[in-house]
Amino acid sequence: MKPIPESEQAWLKGFFSGANALHWEQILSGHARADWLALVIPWIDFLATPPLAHPILLPFFASEGILRWYAMAPDDQAAAQLIEEVRAFVGPSFSKSSAAWHLLSPTDEAERALLGRFGWRVMRIDASEVTDRTHVDQSVALYRQLLGRRPSVPDRVQRPFSMARKDFDLALIVGDAAGAQRLLDEMVESGRIGADQQRFLRVRLLAGLGRTEEIAHDRVLIESIMNLALPPQTIVDVVEALYGSYIASHEHELELPALVAQFRNRIARPYGALFRERRGIRLPRTLRAFFLFEASQDQPNDARCRAIADAYPRDDADFDLVQRWLRSIVRTEPGDRGDRARQAIADEDYDLAANLALQALPQPWAYSVTLRCASEVQAGEVSAALIQAIGQMGPAALSQLSERDRVRHARLTASRPSSNRPRADTSWLAWSQNVVERDDAWAPLQVLADAILKWDIGHYSTDADGCARLAEVIGNAPEPAASTFRDAFPSMVDFFVDRPEKPARAFLPIYSMLIRIIAWSGSVSAPELEIATSLTRALLAVGPNSDVYRECVQNLQEILQTNNAPVHLDWALGLAELLVLFPSQDAELRLRLFMTVLGTCQAMAHRLSVAQRAVLELLSRDYGCPECLNEIPAPQRTDVSDGLATFAGVIGIYTLNEPAGVRARTTIEQLLPAARVELNGDLTASDRLRHLARTADLFVFAWRTSTHQAFYCVKDARKDRDIIMPAGGGTASLVKSVLDEIRSSQSVVRPV
Repeated sequence: MKPIPESEQAWLKGFFSGANALHWEQILSGHARADWLALVIPWIDFLATPPLAHPILLPFFASEGILRWYAMAPDDQAAAQLIEEVRAFVGPSFSKSSAAWHLLSPTDEAERALLGRFGWRVMRIDASEVTDRTHVDQSVALYRQLLGRRPSVPDRVQRPFSMARKDFDLALIVGDAAGAQRLLDEMVESGRIGADQQRFLRVRLLAGLGRTEEIAHDRVLIESIMNLALPPQTIVDVVEALYGSYIASHEHELELPALVAQFRNRIARPYGALFRERRGIRLPRTLRAFFLFEASQDQPNDARCRAIADAYPRDDADFDLVQRWLRSIVRTEPGDRGDRARQAIADEDYDLAANLALQALPQPWAYSVTLRCASEVQAGEVSAALIQAIGQMGPAALSQLSERDRVRHARLTASRPSSNRPRADTSWLAWSQNVVERDDAWAPLQVLADAILKWDIGHYSTDADGCARLAEVIGNAPEPAASTFRDAFPSMVDFFVDRPEKPARAFLPIYSMLIRIIAWSGSVSAPELEIATSLTRALLAVGPNSDVYRECVQNLQEILQTNNAPVHLDWALGLAELLVLFPSQDAELRLRLFMTVLGTCQAMAHRLSVAQRAVLELLSRDYGCPECLNEIPAPQRTDVSDGLATFAGVIGIYTLNEPAGVRARTTIEQLLPAARVELNGDLTASDRLRHLARTADLFVFAWRTSTHQAFYCVKDARKDRDIIMPAGGGTASLVKSVLDEIRSSQSVVRPV
């Protein structure tokens, strides 16, 4: 027999034990009947070269010989293969098998071992009659020979890189660390990215998962990229990680000189190369970092300080703080507009440079800046003012232009585009219109990635009409533009859902449109389902009208029906819970959605756990139909047996979704009456949160609704002890994660 990995030996030892007449020790030593070993060892040898890529069958022996066979599949793809091939090789002629999955018993030692390794993907094959056992054994042997000769099928069709990158961004949005790492590995293995791009994506992975302290303290990683031509997103990720780790907690406590000294020592001196170019970025924290970098110089550049202050979003909470910094650094009157305009151009902030130049006309330098900006700013009032100023240039002004500016003037006046389509990188609406209207070869997703960090989220949060037009353009786009918008879905979610501190009413049509995109996509991934929940929460939080509410629930109904699977059951329960927590503009439509969830639970009643059943009971009372549960039988096995119900420790739960936390506490206390459950929803690293994380026997951190400050507080307090990270933020996910952890620590192998 070939050497078998220890991870596989654990369940094999459990299967070949107890009532099974062939024991694992006999197989290892070879002290068993030779004919029995001849049947078993060829199957076991398939496990010697992981990963197992096809089904495997093993016999269960009685004293007189084989009593029955078990057929197992390592994954869903192999499971579909197993059903068809067992039906073909064994079929109903000689066996009782109907090619259906076997409900494994956790009290049977052999079946419990299979349950722990293969989950639900197990079939049991019993001969119809004792005399048919020989026929079954021969069919199984023939099937094994086929699997042994079957060549592996390589994946010769490489997945498009753009698809892997989109899934990578989606995984980051929902905090799926394992999925994001797997997708990063896939992109690296594709050979489409070089060593520098790998480092940029590594930074993006850490920043997207909120692990900013890892970036800030990884000096080798930062030094390996800071002298490269960095993409704007990488600049933001690294600069904000450094700022958040060393400066953010002090910026409102320290006076500017002390803050500048802290910045100089921790960031400017070791990593000054990061601040060579601002690349037009207008994110508030990044702008504050660039301002402090300039302030930390021996002779701060007044023009650059003013350019950063001029670019700072006026509706940001720290706008007044930056203005105070500016007055402390620049004590003179605003100097030469020309210096400020040229600095703005160096920072790729063309809107700011154009406004300064227009105010300074007819000075010669202003015409030069006007011509430079006109080729970059091609939308809105600023563009119109620039074109008008260029058209009004007289002979005297033209004579003072440099040769380069004369070329720009000739090009701008002689070849103005016939289309009034705005430049794609000037706004979301301009970009989307270009996607729909342009038929030339261009890279819309790359343009978006470079431009999105220059757009002020505050501007859009007060422009309801503009957001409505954007949603209309994207929502009604024909192919191939619609495909581009689907690829840009992660960027839209990041900008309109993740970036704002709270949902904005102006974004209501965009929330609705993004939910519609998911509904129209058919079967979607788990991250996209979680994003649908986040979008729904944002939409409900801003108070939609009845039409928007109905469209949202109808789209969610479509998503539920299309993605009806056991793996998504906790998500479906969480969605039903979310809808019942907010006012409803159509109670009947909302109830219809809950009936869909209820129907799913009824169809999967044999898989329904005690935790899910408890959540369903709460929801049925919330929806006013507790009698509906009469149609769903209670789980046949108690998930809280074998010592779970006697767990008497302290369970800490951190979540910003207070209703879900309260429901989870109630449910856990019902299932684990000896346990004590404490909730926390502090936004910062409070003493209360730190104490709970340090003293709790189990700590659940609902990372989908959390803050980075809270996470690092919990991480520091827990030291080397585990933090339970549930898959979702609803009651079902929170309860499931607790029971799973207790069961795992007690080595009880059961599904939840």
